[in-house]
Amino acid sequence: MKRILPQLFFFIFFLAARCTGQVKFTATITPDKIGKNEYVELKLIVENGEDVEKIILPALKNFTIVGGPNRENGTSIINNIVKKYTALSYFIKPSTTGLLSIPPATAIVDGKKLMSNSTSLQVTNSAGNNPAASPFTPIDRFIEENIPVNDNILKPGESAPDKIQKNMFIKMDVDKTSCFVGEPVVVTYKLYTRLKSESVLTKNPSFNGFSVIDLKRTDNANYNQETINGKPYNVYTIRKAQLYPLQPGNIEVEKAEVENNIQFIKEEYITRQGQIWSDLFNDFSQAALPPEAIENHKVTLQSNIVFIAVKPLPEANKPKNFKGAIGNFEIAANLKKNNLTTDESGKLILKISGEGNLQLITAPGVEWPAGVEGYEPKITNTLNKLSVPVSGDILYEYNFTVDSIGKYIIPAMTFSYFDNKNNIYKTAATSAIHFTVEKGKERKQAEPLIEKRDKNFFDTFFSNRWWIIIAVALLIITSLMIWVKKENKKDTNLKNMALNNIQPDEKDTALAIDKNWLGSAEIYLNNNNPVKFYTELNTGFKTYLAHILKIKTQQLDTNTIIVYLNKENIPENITQQTQRILKDIQYQLYTPEPDYDQQQHLFDNTKKTIEDIDGFIHP
Repeated sequence: MKRILPQLFFFIFFLAARCTGQVKFTATITPDKIGKNEYVELKLIVENGEDVEKIILPALKNFTIVGGPNRENGTSIINNIVKKYTALSYFIKPSTTGLLSIPPATAIVDGKKLMSNSTSLQVTNSAGNNPAASPFTPIDRFIEENIPVNDNILKPGESAPDKIQKNMFIKMDVDKTSCFVGEPVVVTYKLYTRLKSESVLTKNPSFNGFSVIDLKRTDNANYNQETINGKPYNVYTIRKAQLYPLQPGNIEVEKAEVENNIQFIKEEYITRQGQIWSDLFNDFSQAALPPEAIENHKVTLQSNIVFIAVKPLPEANKPKNFKGAIGNFEIAANLKKNNLTTDESGKLILKISGEGNLQLITAPGVEWPAGVEGYEPKITNTLNKLSVPVSGDILYEYNFTVDSIGKYIIPAMTFSYFDNKNNIYKTAATSAIHFTVEKGKERKQAEPLIEKRDKNFFDTFFSNRWWIIIAVALLIITSLMIWVKKENKKDTNLKNMALNNIQPDEKDTALAIDKNWLGSAEIYLNNNNPVKFYTELNTGFKTYLAHILKIKTQQLDTNTIIVYLNKENIPENITQQTQRILKDIQYQLYTPEPDYDQQQHLFDNTKKTIEDIDGFIHP
């Protein structure tokens, strides 16, 4: 107790500063040890930033980007501290083995430049067994077929390398070489060939400095023919993608590299009979030729290098609320109901639609009127990522509550973007939304969602902070004394149990593993009763957490669960996964119309999370 009190007073001294939440920019890589053919997720996270203008990926010299970026916005609770965050995640594949380092990333947050931490990854020589960790598995091997065999015949005096150079090459095309930051560039890599060969994509461009959306991957089943200098070539598309530059400058679009195994047949061995010609046109391996008739060559081809001149967006007339949206957009907002009672939750539906860098934009802020509590939105994307630029819409659904009757107005929301076709900034706006709240019956409060903090709270807090700090200090000291007393009693009980050879965890461990915690929820899964399903899922999951973490049922709330998970040293990704599931279940319980289509997805995630926690606590 004597050792704890000085630390306690030190903590109280800095309590006010911690309450405001410090802006933090971090990078994580998961997992941190893989085999040479596996993928990892690189996540760049900004915490407590009000205006996250951009997040810039660092140079990835020893990696290829195979997926992303995927944008994520949300709120986390760790050790009872509420943090709002924005994150970009990428799936990357190492191109070499050893201890690989990733340098710090850059973010522009609230008008300031931040640098993340550097990260490292251990890549072993093992083949690995998880290549499907990325959003897709690239096809990197194909065989050139349906090609006239004449060019694979090597006549006396002919040079095989010269023949390869004249009949096989890779070309990279871009639809433009100059653009604005955030404006898409379409890049296409093609293999042109008149030779029969087996080819392997050995270097896939990583597109550092760009947000990448693949339009076409390697596919040996599809090809077309083009004529160059009077000679027909079979043309295979190695990769096609649309790139969204993340920063200005002269940015290199990296080359692709393909290794080709080509078989030539010496002419003198095919003059014996016509049957061999027929075999050659079908499959070299079926041709009746001796081994000395075949000459094998392995050659690596590289595409050309292209530089894109990326222009910064103009500073003149840039709106204050501009957050990097490039393209052409519309915004609309409405309430699900404009007449509510105090025992109902309202729902604000905000939709941004159009074409441009939709995968990178963030929603405009909602200025809730006094007396209205707004919650974090549910975000639904309907995007066509095969169109150039990306088109579609993003739906933000905000739940909110009102405790007092009256007439309310949600002010017009504005969304600013840069129209790259006309080179001007534009601002789209909704109309102000009016709604009325009438007195309702007393309602049982649902477990609250993570509340939105507004500036009035902090103004009140800091004007009375010392009285609050003194009260909190007394409360903490009292609670700490009670806790120390309980811990001493718990230690005494454990010593007594040890003396009597009693193992307190064996029965609980068996129960935790054997019990079907989600059995009741599974009965109602996809059974046209989503309310009952989400209720049983909530009960089953929390009952499991109460049991495994040894929490009393009266203490069972999201904050306490996260605190106890941290006490058990549960990995951060499992803790965040648990918090996300609890939040999603709460949302479904709180919303007037639970989502029927989300039942299976949420059930599977909950079941997996239970397995993950069990696997960590009972390895």
